[in-house]
Amino acid sequence: MPASTTSATPDATATETFWEDEPYFDNAWHLSHATGINITAAWEHYSGDGVLISLLDSGFDHSDPELSPNYRPELSYDHHEGDNEIFPGGPGLHHGTMTALVAAGARNGEGGLGVAFGSDWAGQKVRFGDSDGIEQAFREGALNSDVFNNSWGFDGAYGGSYESRFYAENYENIIDQALMEGRDGLGTVIVFAAGNNYDPDGSTMPTHSMKVDEGTIAVGNYMQGGAMAPSSSQGAGILVSAPGTNVVIQHDGRVVAGGGTSAAAPVTSGVAALMLEANPDLGWRDVQEILALSSRYLHSDREGWETNGGGTWNGGGMTFSNSYGFGGVDAGAATALARNWLEQGVSGNQVEVTGASAGGYGNQVETDVAKEIDIQHVRITIDWASAGSPEGLQVGNADVAYKLVSPDGTESVFLSGQSSSGVDQFDYYTNAFWSESSAGTWTVKAVDMETGDEVNVPAESVSLTFMGDETSTSDQYFYTADFRKMLAEDASRGRLSDTVGSDDIINAAASPHPNVISLRDGYDSRISGGTLSIEGGIEHIIAGQGDDALFGNEAANTIFADFGDDRVLGGAGDDYLVGGGGDDYLQGGSGDDRIVGQDGHDAAVGGRGADTILGGDGNDTINGDDGDDLLFGWVGDDLIRGQDGNDRVLGNQGNDTLLGNAGNDRLWGRTGHDEISGGADDDMISSGGGHDTISGGAGNDRLDGGTWADRMAGGAGDDVYVVDNERDVVVERTGEGNDAIYFVGCGSHLVSENVETGRLMNMAGKSDLQGSSDDNSLWGNAFDNVLDGGAGSDTMAGGGGEDRFVFADTSGEIDFVTDFTPGEDVLDIADLLAGSGVGAWEAGDVILRQSNDHVVVSLSPEAFAGEAAENVDVVFLSDLQVSDLAQDDFIL
Repeated sequence: MPASTTSATPDATATETFWEDEPYFDNAWHLSHATGINITAAWEHYSGDGVLISLLDSGFDHSDPELSPNYRPELSYDHHEGDNEIFPGGPGLHHGTMTALVAAGARNGEGGLGVAFGSDWAGQKVRFGDSDGIEQAFREGALNSDVFNNSWGFDGAYGGSYESRFYAENYENIIDQALMEGRDGLGTVIVFAAGNNYDPDGSTMPTHSMKVDEGTIAVGNYMQGGAMAPSSSQGAGILVSAPGTNVVIQHDGRVVAGGGTSAAAPVTSGVAALMLEANPDLGWRDVQEILALSSRYLHSDREGWETNGGGTWNGGGMTFSNSYGFGGVDAGAATALARNWLEQGVSGNQVEVTGASAGGYGNQVETDVAKEIDIQHVRITIDWASAGSPEGLQVGNADVAYKLVSPDGTESVFLSGQSSSGVDQFDYYTNAFWSESSAGTWTVKAVDMETGDEVNVPAESVSLTFMGDETSTSDQYFYTADFRKMLAEDASRGRLSDTVGSDDIINAAASPHPNVISLRDGYDSRISGGTLSIEGGIEHIIAGQGDDALFGNEAANTIFADFGDDRVLGGAGDDYLVGGGGDDYLQGGSGDDRIVGQDGHDAAVGGRGADTILGGDGNDTINGDDGDDLLFGWVGDDLIRGQDGNDRVLGNQGNDTLLGNAGNDRLWGRTGHDEISGGADDDMISSGGGHDTISGGAGNDRLDGGTWADRMAGGAGDDVYVVDNERDVVVERTGEGNDAIYFVGCGSHLVSENVETGRLMNMAGKSDLQGSSDDNSLWGNAFDNVLDGGAGSDTMAGGGGEDRFVFADTSGEIDFVTDFTPGEDVLDIADLLAGSGVGAWEAGDVILRQSNDHVVVSLSPEAFAGEAAENVDVVFLSDLQVSDLAQDDFIL
């Protein structure tokens, strides 16, 4: 039979106060005050949008204006009554309503505000004290949500123990399934209230299997100012703590206050929802680790903190307390670390190492572990001795504290003040060794809580299971807002050296301050107000939300600047620099660098080497500098300079200015009204939508303005233009090279002055082409074209189709047609005839003369519209005989 259940609410009796003139947020200390959860830093970017929080509780007033907008009725159920109505059944602030308001109260301007106000929520209603339906509710919440909040627990020591097959099947197995299958294999984030049964000699929390399970997050409760709430349970299985005393919410138009770990848990669930919005790819183990790393170190009158033997948190070991866990939840730091998280910790890649030892009934039980992993959780499985065991064993004695001691000397009390009578075997847990190594000799001790003397451990056997990740030579060193505080207690935290591995990272994402981080030898860094001396071996930086200055070294550095207006210099090596949010300055230095500006109006300089730069959003300024660079402006009105080298430059969206400068460059404008200049050497320039201004500069350039009406000037050199709009303007000056225009748009086209060649591409279809006053070469396409050489001595080729060649220049210049096909093409000389042209053929005014394999068409001086004293040669037809031509081949 299941044990009896209660909600974790001795402190959660709603204390009603009236909110008069002050804004709600100023009253909600858990959100806004110094010891609150730093919510505004998270709310700048996240609301929990797209995340579902499910809550198991005794009923929810989903009609509340702050709960109804994001309520998911199709995912909610009354598991006791067997229907879909989860209303609590009476007036007042009910426990479940309180938890939902704290976690997910909507932002609707009516006063209340949940931590993840943009998240969806569902309720799994049960009746505490009557266990019917609780198992089904637990299954539904765990398997069909992103975050599952549990502000409840079983009564008494060892209540709900997995030692019972019933609880193992209905809770342990469901948790395991949710971790394996929830969120498409990333794992449901399961949060539990630690409970409200504090006892200075030890609470029952360590004996509650679900709360200490490695797959759940147990949350303690602290008060405004940071001290632990008097009732908050303690235990080595607590991960973090959150505000839970006088947590202000609004219900039925009144400001009310809930409390206890029942309120602290949904605060943490809300933060978890914000984290999942920041990074939907987080695994359940990632969420736990981020909460542990980003939580704040708080002081209390309770038992002191233990610093473990890890070396990657604020320059040393992580600090842990059986009251606070790793500290107070910081929403801003947690979401910042989440969005910059590089790993993915799920059930499938969790590593386990086990060490076992016979009890032996001594005062210490030692276990040697050979394999090294990076620890997250430790499970201590004890087979307790029976009452008939050797004399002197304190079997079932509640006055004994049991400790696990690591090879580094870290001590964690995993059980105290609780009798083991009636329990044959139990899995105890501790989080205190997070980031330590598993290798070495581990010791279980028993200590008399009154005298402090070691006593014999009444265990038949002890088995240790270490859960975490494979050890790597590439380490990540995390720095938070607590670095200065930690440094004041231990000066050795201010020195960092790692000569093993080639991908070591300083991760200051959880620091909200403007930091200076330098990987260069001989330069100090400044993080959260503390000085850090990096003595070598660190390759990469992940920065936080402040306006940071970040410097790489001679290695191939990866630097993520995150939010803030940052200054990033890669230095030597092939670097990867990412600006993030804010208006950043990024400089690659020497080496072949990759630079990404992301949001904000960024300035990026590639430096020496072949660099790749992406501006991202905002109006960016990008300089390729030396080398053959690949430069992308992306979104916004960007200024991009290729500088030296053969560069490829893409403006993409926005009204961009692209400058190739020296080198044979390739430039694309894409959308927007762009200004593009190739500069020196041979460039290829293309644009898309928008009225663009394109200049080729010196060199043999190719210019394509795209579909809109553009202005193109090739400058010196032999240039090629692509024209697809009749309103395109091509500008060439005398003596600037032998130039050509390729017409790809359908219409009537004109070859610009000082351009030598015009060609209709097949894309232009049935189009017309007219030359300028210069001597032009005109080319038709496969369709029926009209080609008019205009003034000057022109050469024309119609290509396929039935073409009309127009001759209207009366200056006496002769034109050339290289592919005239009698019977298909026609020669239009009507404008050259003085009269109507009627009878000109019969009168012999149109003269055909054979010249080798060619035909010369002339007009008599009497018929010619211009001034002429003798026959005027009009056109030279290649590869024809006079006999091939007839009157029908002419328009007269």
